[in-house]
Amino acid sequence: KMQVALGLPSIGGKDSKFSINSFSRLSMNSSLSYSGNGEETTVEEILSSQNLQEGRTTSISLNENFSFVFRNDWMEARLGGVLGYNRAWYTIKTNQNAETWNNQVTGEINATLPWKMEIKTDGRYFIYHGYADGYNENKMIWNAEVAQPLFKNKLTLRLKVYDILNKSKNINRSTTDNYVQDSWSNTLGRYVMLSLTFKFGNFADAGKFMPHRGPGGRGPGGRGPGGPGPR
Repeated sequence: KMQVALGLPSIGGKDSKFSINSFSRLSMNSSLSYSGNGEETTVEEILSSQNLQEGRTTSISLNENFSFVFRNDWMEARLGGVLGYNRAWYTIKTNQNAETWNNQVTGEINATLPWKMEIKTDGRYFIYHGYADGYNENKMIWNAEVAQPLFKNKLTLRLKVYDILNKSKNINRSTTDNYVQDSWSNTLGRYVMLSLTFKFGNFADAGKFMPHRGPGGRGPGGRGPGGPGPR
């Protein structure tokens, strides 16, 4: 198994409102297996069998992730995409050599309004190609969040909505030397979360109320230099 990852430096200065990011990953995997006619029933019979057929599966996966970012004093917007290519080769059933594409178009907006309300929303549009009939259905996943600080930022009221369109599901392809299997499974789906968060004082503020240690290593009332010893 081999993996190669390459991330290009972000294009755009520290103070620039625009930046472009790119990340690429290439992985290759090769596996070897042996299959028989089913007559062997024990490990010894399998190891000594002359009817085993050798099969090798080689797969390659290529992913490119890129994004374009705009930011100013109150908003950050991100638009990008993911190109995912997968290909497998088999030595037993060469007619099953198949390729799939898992592509995405992504978008995200984070904004802070003048009264400190935070609004976040993100979406991913998944584009599938190369799977079995019924598995190439595209889907849109959309999430949104609103947060409002209260009482001088001591409390934060937050409302999150996940998978607003209720389209979330996972698609998976399993490949071996003699079969290809596509499957999908439902995820948690659409749900709403309402939370109220209380922010406690930090350690820096707490330090203002802590007694200072004297040269003797103790606080007020403790033993200092020249103080009385233990009784």
